[in-house]
Amino acid sequence: MSLLLDNVIIDCVHHHTTEYTNTNGRKAVGWHRDLLTAGQNIGRQTLDKFSPKKLDEFLVLALDLFRLTLKEGREDAHGQLPIN
Repeated sequence: MSLLLDNVIIDCVHHHTTEYTNTNGRKAVGWHRDLLTAGQNIGRQTLDKFSPKKLDEFLVLALDLFRLTLKEGREDAHGQLPIN
């Protein structure tokens, strides 16, 4: 999942099945957050406690990392984003 502002990625969470080097210099596989400056990837932060099992869980966890909140009721795109 990527968060864009004016078509520039400002935050990103995703999963690699292949090995990558994280910000601690260690090899890792799995969920991580790309650390970005001016749309350029400057590192990958491993997300050890990020392990969603379903899509709605992924959305809630990723939005929490991005510090974004979806509102319930009519304020959530008129019921099109029912996150409880």
